[in-house]
Amino acid sequence: MKKFLSLFFFLALALVFVGCGEKEYALELTGAQNVKVGETITLTATTEKPEAVFVWTSSDESKATVSNGVVTGVALGTAVITVSVEGLGEKFLVINVTEFSFALTGDESVKVGKTLTLTATTDKPSPAFTWTSNNAAVATVANGVVTAVAPGTAVITAALAGVGSLTKTINVKPLTTLTVGSTTEAGVNMFGTFWGNNATNADVRTLTFGYGTVSYQKEAARYMVDPTVVKELIIVENPDGSKTYTIEIYQDLLWNDGTGIDAKDYVFAMLLSINPVFATAIGKSLTTTGDIVGSEDYADPALNADGLDELTGVDLVNDYKFSITIAADRFPYYYEFLYYSATPYPMHVIAPNADIAQGTAGAKITGTWTKEALQATVDNDGEGYRYDISVTCGPYNLYDFDASTSTVTLTINDLYKGNYEGQLPDIDNVVFKYVQAATQMQALLNGEIDLIESVSGGNAIISGLEEVAYGNINFTTFSRNGYGLIGFHCDPASGPTSSTAVRQSIAYLINRNLFLETYTRGYGILPNGEYGLAQWMVGASEDEDGVVQGRDSNGDLVALNSYSYDPAKAIELLEADGWNKNATGGAYVQETGAVRYKLDTDGTTLLKLSVPWANTTGNPVSDLIRSQLLPNAMAVGMEIRDQPMDFNTLLYTHYYGADGDGYLLPEDLNGDGEWTVDEIPEYEVEVDGVVVEPDMREYHMVNLGTGFNTGLFEPYYDVSIQYWGWDGGANIQYLYDEEMLDAAERMMRAATDEEYLFAWQQFQYRYNLLLPTLPLYSDMYHAFYSPDLKNYEVTAEWTMTEAILYANIVR
Repeated sequence: MKKFLSLFFFLALALVFVGCGEKEYALELTGAQNVKVGETITLTATTEKPEAVFVWTSSDESKATVSNGVVTGVALGTAVITVSVEGLGEKFLVINVTEFSFALTGDESVKVGKTLTLTATTDKPSPAFTWTSNNAAVATVANGVVTAVAPGTAVITAALAGVGSLTKTINVKPLTTLTVGSTTEAGVNMFGTFWGNNATNADVRTLTFGYGTVSYQKEAARYMVDPTVVKELIIVENPDGSKTYTIEIYQDLLWNDGTGIDAKDYVFAMLLSINPVFATAIGKSLTTTGDIVGSEDYADPALNADGLDELTGVDLVNDYKFSITIAADRFPYYYEFLYYSATPYPMHVIAPNADIAQGTAGAKITGTWTKEALQATVDNDGEGYRYDISVTCGPYNLYDFDASTSTVTLTINDLYKGNYEGQLPDIDNVVFKYVQAATQMQALLNGEIDLIESVSGGNAIISGLEEVAYGNINFTTFSRNGYGLIGFHCDPASGPTSSTAVRQSIAYLINRNLFLETYTRGYGILPNGEYGLAQWMVGASEDEDGVVQGRDSNGDLVALNSYSYDPAKAIELLEADGWNKNATGGAYVQETGAVRYKLDTDGTTLLKLSVPWANTTGNPVSDLIRSQLLPNAMAVGMEIRDQPMDFNTLLYTHYYGADGDGYLLPEDLNGDGEWTVDEIPEYEVEVDGVVVEPDMREYHMVNLGTGFNTGLFEPYYDVSIQYWGWDGGANIQYLYDEEMLDAAERMMRAATDEEYLFAWQQFQYRYNLLLPTLPLYSDMYHAFYSPDLKNYEVTAEWTMTEAILYANIVR
């Protein structure tokens, strides 16, 4: 028992000795495990052991170093950081060394005089970038903004302390200029078609005005809402059958002076174009289609004398939204997209002291709106927006117009947002330079011009194709969306050309097949109506022999009259029309130099079969008419008075007369607000019997070329008495025919392609019979251009003004 107690005592004592021995300590290591190159993190080692000495080591000091727990990232990779304490062992953490992100983005090319912005980005806090250029003579840089000084290359460096540097090689390109040779002289009228129109001015307007709510879109081959302009289109059919189109535009559209474009600019354009005060200010008679609800009353000066009435069919919804309401009786409409087609005008330039406000029933003009104020800003003794469209919103700006040389210079609009695809032009300057048809090809070969937009005529085409074969120039070809013609005035005041028989006689007196072959040399067709090669209706109306057909009054398909050369038929028509007198009133005897006369409706006055013909100088078409038609006409007793002139004079006198005194409008005898055929002015004579033309249009026959609008053929306004003359809108042949108008209206109201085609064929039949114009050719246009012009692609519907946005020049 004593031995057992003794053993227990010693065991207990041993336990006491052990419990009072050295304490065990733990070692801990904490902290982040990621560090950026050049940056530090702090690791924390902890232990309760008194006076512990921490020893820090790195497994790879090329990646990370450590001192007293402070880890410094050296290079991308990993390192094991270990801390040890004598007697306690060690702990470690794997440290990932990463780099700060550093990127340099931006374009790598810029034109001389322009800037581009490079953007340097990093996740390093509070970065301070240092920017340098290795060639300041070519490009300078400040805070990432590169300014192009001269053609060449410069390396732009963005450096970030502790991170590194990045570079971009910037290619500074010279400014490029495309010189377009045009055989149509540019006129002074740059704003709208209020004062007439010609092809060159139309091209200038297309390139300088923009942001229409609809645009022709190449891939779809039709007009659609422009997604660059329109944020949303809402169409609502109203209970009364009308439709309201509410359009919201994007808020980032700008005029080229930096002013924002808003809904007021679109509403202003709609109100301006039919406003009676504006019509008075520019000395024109503006008409309206009447499609927009309330537009006829708004355009009537008797009802809206001060021009400040509300237009009930147009509403200003808010700063970027407006609506258009179309009357119920204007549906269906084959080209319905035109109802929601709108384009802005710069109200702050045209009417700086006016505004647009929403009234109780529609939008209206407020503020200063007078004839005098508009004349001061639009048409003031050769100055104003009519001549200087300084503020526009298209891809180009009007820079200069030299009237002495008919040269128009456009410069790129840096504020342009882009077309429907967001496409921006690359060519910096576009120059329209007048060239004569006879010398245009040589001008291209000499480098005086870069592009001939549309060459017509076989000799010119063949000459160009020869140069293509030699590798001197390039070309593309496309069907003409229009035709060349002889145009007539057809109203009673026009004298002989008011007679259908006289116009038909002229058709029989020119060998149009020979004319076609001589002029186009096989690169064209002979149209017998108002159509061109490119129109789909032509192919759909051809018989098995390729002859275009119309529909007669019974609706039957018949070949259009080809008016084959037949002087005997011309004489027959003239005799039947009463042109059987000589200068003294006796019977006409056909002999050299003898001219036919006829008795006027009064039965006593003799009218001379003399047709004044205006034509342009240096024009091969004029030369062919001169050589083929004039002697043939004289041989049957018809005098055609030949007067060459420049193109702008021709257009102006054709539209308005040499002194701009216009033409006689029909008189509204019954006061119903509409013109009728009985109200068309008659041809007048003075008391002494000498024939005078009270409207002062000196020439009643002209030769022109015409082009149809892309994707559109709507001749209703061209043949309606309500749109009489150029001021009236479109009927510049001054022809009114109820059957032709009815066919044109049914084309407009067609709900299907089949309905449209049927009416088109009826229209062509009647047009072919009455001949307000005599078609001469519809040719295969050829565009010839310098090899320096790249990516230039045109078609009948995708014209130069669209294609130029995708083209570039490499000299």
